[in-house]
Amino acid sequence: MNDQQLTDEALQTLLCIVKNIINNRPLTVVSGDPADLEPLTPNHILQLRHGPSLLPGEFVKQDMYSRRRWRQVQHLADIFWTRWTKEYLPTLQLRSNWLQRQDNITANSVVLVVDDSLPRNCWLLGHVTKSIPGSDGLVRAIEIKTKCGMLVRPIHKECLLESSCDD
Repeated sequence: MNDQQLTDEALQTLLCIVKNIINNRPLTVVSGDPADLEPLTPNHILQLRHGPSLLPGEFVKQDMYSRRRWRQVQHLADIFWTRWTKEYLPTLQLRSNWLQRQDNITANSVVLVVDDSLPRNCWLLGHVTKSIPGSDGLVRAIEIKTKCGMLVRPIHKECLLESSCDD
């Protein structure tokens, strides 16, 4: 926030948005059904239901200095979302730096698709339908079925979710 001045109400609103972002992150899948990609989130545990996820508008840097406090808070929430996804998502993947061999991602695994174009508080999940190995025999790309269709993506752009169901 650097040199930003927020009122108590604006700060409280920003903290509520941040709390919702943190508690709306996917932990694992509930069902083994490939058609059901509803993840279990901390909000499910805290509220005993899935909370509503309202899509935000588009806010620009000039909104940070806006006299309209709501736009300023929304822009600060977007900054938090950007930092959260860039600093949190990499921690989901264990990077061993070639010191130990890891298992390849297999079909029917559930992955969190890393996509910078997704709006705030939206998490795209998908089931791996096919793994594409490189010349060394390690999986370098995967084919994913999401609610938006089929994607072929490199594995470093996906985060494997721990599954509660054994297939």
